[in-house]
Amino acid sequence: MNENIKSSLANKLLILCGAIGPIFLIFSYIIQERLREGYNPIMVTISALAIGPEGWVQTLTFLIAGALIIFFGYGLFKLRKTEKFSKLTPFFIIICGIGLIGAGIFVTDPINGFPPELYVSGEGPSFYGIIHKIFAGFLFVGLPLACFAMDKYFKFKEDLKWRIYTLFTGISSLIVFLLTTLAILHYGGLQYYAGLLERITIIIGFLWMILLSWYFLKG
Repeated sequence: MNENIKSSLANKLLILCGAIGPIFLIFSYIIQERLREGYNPIMVTISALAIGPEGWVQTLTFLIAGALIIFFGYGLFKLRKTEKFSKLTPFFIIICGIGLIGAGIFVTDPINGFPPELYVSGEGPSFYGIIHKIFAGFLFVGLPLACFAMDKYFKFKEDLKWRIYTLFTGISSLIVFLLTTLAILHYGGLQYYAGLLERITIIIGFLWMILLSWYFLKG
């Protein structure tokens, strides 16, 4: 019965969502940032794409990508019956998906001059902006925690390459996320690189998720 669960088409589709969700989100914001007038991807975070009349595209992107990542987490939960990795891994993956959905529902505040018609220098965060940051934290903290939870599995499998890569992803994404947070808080001139730092954080974490999805699909 367990082998049937592992090889079932339904569960393979759930695992595949771990690649589709991140790829969809990345391609969506790359296209949007080239179409939005006055948007500087080095300075401005991805979430700011959800502001304004065209913001529904990024909002929908967050919701779809979040749902797909939750499906991936559920697929990993079912896969635990054969692979025996920590239940914390799918838990943290699902937390990441919830974070994206929450970030989509609660739109962030204008940042670093974008959008220019709404940005007010020195204005404090709104209620929606605060809730957005909390949900974004679910993603940016959940991903490293999922990596750390997965480390024991690769140790048990004696897969040194995947163990090193997983630990590197967890540590590096957490470090860059902390730098992103400082940038959003306008610390030490880092605010000019808030968008770049956030994108580096996302690419590091999402690449691991995509490859983890492929790892279990081909296994």
